[in-house]
Amino acid sequence: MALSAFASPAMGGDTYLFQKQMEVMIETMRKKNAEDVASLQKAVARLEGDIAGIRQSISLQPRQQGQARQEQQMLSIPPQQVQQVSAKHDAAPNRPRYGDYKPGDVSIEKFFYCGGGRR
Repeated sequence: MALSAFASPAMGGDTYLFQKQMEVMIETMRKKNAEDVASLQKAVARLEGDIAGIRQSISLQPRQQGQARQEQQMLSIPPQQVQQVSAKHDAAPNRPRYGDYKPGDVSIEKFFYCGGGRR
């Protein structure tokens, strides 16, 4: 590395000493920066591991809670209610209703819909 451009005549011609000082300073700064980068890489790797662990625990937690809730609901509903509910659904199949509409059944916009919407 040629640092003779930084040496001035006011230094008395000690360009070699000045050059060595600059090289030592640059080398120490480079080593310090390398150590800082290595410590940052270790910290980022540790944080990535922490985040992965948190994501895994969060993804498992709702599943476990959901399964526990389903089990509680299944245990709390007596079998007679389940049979009654299924019988009600079988008795009257869903069919569209014709006529005998009331104003509360359908909004006025749906009665007078004239198409459009896209312009």
